[in-house]
Amino acid sequence: TNHVLAIYLRLREGEVARTVEVHQDECYADEDASGQLLGVEMLAPGGHLIVHIGDIENRYREQPEINLLLKEAM
Repeated sequence: TNHVLAIYLRLREGEVARTVEVHQDECYADEDASGQLLGVEMLAPGGHLIVHIGDIENRYREQPEINLLLKEAM
C-alpha cells in the first residue's frame, strides 16, 4: 500500500509514564510523570494531520516549546 498508516514524532527524550488520547482513535500523546509531552502517534494521518497538530498544540499550550518542536519535526 502507498498510504501512510501511522507516524510517531519523538519530541524529547524521557520515560513514558502514560499515553493519552488527543483525538479519538487517531492521535495519542506520550507523557512523562510530570505531564511533559514526549511524543505523538498519529494513526492514518492523511488529511487530518493539521487537525491533529492543532489538537496537540491546544492540549499542551502551557508547554510553549512544543510549538517549536512540532514545527521542526514537520
